[in-house]
Amino acid sequence: MFFILHRTQNKNMNKSALVIRILQRIQLSFKHFELTLWEGYGGHPPVGPALAIDSSAVIPDRSSESGGGLASIFDGLLWAVPKHRRSIQRNRTRRRAEDKMIKHIPEEKFTTCEVCGHAKMIGFLCGHCLIRIRQETREIRKQLMGQRDETDALPDRETVVVYEGEPLRPEEEGKEIVEMKKKRPSWFSRALLE
Repeated sequence: MFFILHRTQNKNMNKSALVIRILQRIQLSFKHFELTLWEGYGGHPPVGPALAIDSSAVIPDRSSESGGGLASIFDGLLWAVPKHRRSIQRNRTRRRAEDKMIKHIPEEKFTTCEVCGHAKMIGFLCGHCLIRIRQETREIRKQLMGQRDETDALPDRETVVVYEGEPLRPEEEGKEIVEMKKKRPSWFSRALLE
């Protein structure tokens, strides 16, 4: 019935074109039937070994240029590439495998901070002291901004922090002075910037 309908639709086609179309349809139907069978019996067709050869390597004769030998055999081969993209889950599982994890840090790498007495790693800043330094810096900035009007820009001169009860040094004359109304902390040395 398909052939009769097909013929009536294509009255203007010549016989050879009609035969070619019919053969193409039969070929496609056989491919479809074969794929349906493979899916019914558990998946895709079996994958066998395959060899890909670059056509440009086959046509010219390069054996005389390279002097023959074993290296010239592999000139035309395309090496294997991954067929499927690795999923994010597989990548993360591979990267975070147990053998790649950093081992625990031994206790001899730790010491006590000389200033505050908290534990810290050797060669690193103490985290507790760093928090205190940030708080002190925040207070100094607040004091500096409080001395200026909102329209004023930041000073072009160097800024010096002077705590309560400290005299001004001769080298600090002519610099922007920020006066803090408390005693200098023991860990915040005056010669810190020198």
